[in-house]
Amino acid sequence: MVIVDKNPFCGLPSSAAGREPSHAWLAAPVLQQRLELLNQEVEKVASSLIGITFDDEGKIAIVVFHTDFDGFDKLKSQLEGRVDPLHVALRPGCFPRERLAKGSSIVEARDWHPKAKSIGLTWGLDASFSGLSVTVDQSAPEVSAALERRLQEQGLGDVVRVKRGQVQRLNK
Repeated sequence: MVIVDKNPFCGLPSSAAGREPSHAWLAAPVLQQRLELLNQEVEKVASSLIGITFDDEGKIAIVVFHTDFDGFDKLKSQLEGRVDPLHVALRPGCFPRERLAKGSSIVEARDWHPKAKSIGLTWGLDASFSGLSVTVDQSAPEVSAALERRLQEQGLGDVVRVKRGQVQRLNK
């Protein structure tokens, strides 16, 4: 079953927030095959794709697109009957590209703290809330705090989520 829900996806309801995702319901081989097919189809519109997230409670794969994506009905017709028994919801994201790009440019500039250019960090689109997720190396809480302040000052605290964690650095 494939549905189009034009309501912006800004994350799962608060009742599901904070729970560790299990995705155990996706373990069946037929669902794995359908998920692979879904991935192949949405990759065809990759420039409009934010990503795929999962509602474990409702057992739904939620495909999240940029707010300017207008191919919902076409994609739905391409997927219908091909992804069953996987339940799929096609939804627009919560934030326009411009706000995501502004958040990304702030992260990329690394001018929000003197140590920002030397501390490991990773970032990318996160379909779970339709925004940008940033992980700053846990060894520098002052750097992540400075980034959070800068994002708040720019009105982007809802668009970019910052967390501390281990960041793998690649040697160049």
